Amino acid sequence: MISERAQITLNRQVGIDIWQMRLQTPQIAKAARAGQFVMLQCGTGLDPFLKRPLGIHEIAADFGVITCVYRVVGRGTGLLSKLPVGSQITVLGPCGRPWPQLNAAKAVIIGGGMGIAPLLPLAEDLSARGNTEIYLGANSSDELFALVDFAKCGNLRVATLDGSAGVKGFVTELLPTDLSATEIFACGPLPMMKAVAELAARQNINCWLSLEEHMGCGIGTCMGCVRPIKENDKIVYKRVCREGPVFNATEVVFDD
Repeated sequence: MISERAQITLNRQVGIDIWQMRLQTPQIAKAARAGQFVMLQCGTGLDPFLKRPLGIHEIAADFGVITCVYRVVGRGTGLLSKLPVGSQITVLGPCGRPWPQLNAAKAVIIGGGMGIAPLLPLAEDLSARGNTEIYLGANSSDELFALVDFAKCGNLRVATLDGSAGVKGFVTELLPTDLSATEIFACGPLPMMKAVAELAARQNINCWLSLEEHMGCGIGTCMGCVRPIKENDKIVYKRVCREGPVFNATEVVFDD
């Protein structure tokens, strides 16, 4: 775990309440892996005191740079969006468990809403192997981003609930009925991931999910991000920031 003083080199709006921030963080960029996240200071002082967890959207280790995409939903992220280029903030990371290596002949990547953001490094890693299917969904075209980058990594299909981009409907409706010889990697709203997990279970397919929870510290101390996880036929509580955010779909307990 590295605490690094980072300079903001880009902070721009890319969608409805969606912003992209690029940070000069040589040590974190070198250590980061696809699926991990960072904890960002939201202002130049101690208010707000708690950092905010953001998935790593791009890793450019050779340039010492990482990029995060975030949605402005409250005071903290609102302050983050107002930080000018050249500002310096404290960044803690890389945090969490990364995506595992692909063990099947074909990868299927499924992203919904802001869950799209941490999937790009994975898509880039898997693109070298080829045979990657990518499915991205959002409420509307205004909430989609990085489509050009994803399209470079595999066969991309898009769905929006209002039909303003791609197919009208849920992203899960794009999935083929036969997913044999594939491994699934998904991140997005819980209902979407529950549907993906159930599909994978019916076809006995290995499936990995990246979960989101409110976090206080990001390092496993505050226990604010625990969620129920299946382990040896029992339900235990694990920290999303430490044992996650990536879990096997068979481990995840979904509330009905």
